[in-house]
Amino acid sequence: AWQGSRVVLHFGSADSVLAVYVDGQAVGLSKDARLPAEFDITALVRPGVDHELVAVVVQYSDASFLEDQDMWRLGGLPREVFLHATPPLHIADIKTTAQVDLARHVAMLEVLVKGR
Repeated sequence: AWQGSRVVLHFGSADSVLAVYVDGQAVGLSKDARLPAEFDITALVRPGVDHELVAVVVQYSDASFLEDQDMWRLGGLPREVFLHATPPLHIADIKTTAQVDLARHVAMLEVLVKGR
């Protein structure tokens, strides 16, 4: 059902560094602890073929001291991990900027949409 779609691997968060491999090939790296990370693995997966997914979580990294204000020193994947598919052309990012002129009762909203 996903043929012709973009296949995305989603990690809800990882503490602290996340490195992802599919069939031994490096996919990506994330150092944003407690933030979602997504990797486009479309070029690496084929229908009907078993693949090996490896997620390496490094508990202590060069940024660990920055993340330790109110976090326990526990490494791992505390949130969801899943695959999902998107159309080949999709919205990748949306940026909005609002400007309000209260004196003139005028407002303007600028919306920039980035597609891929």
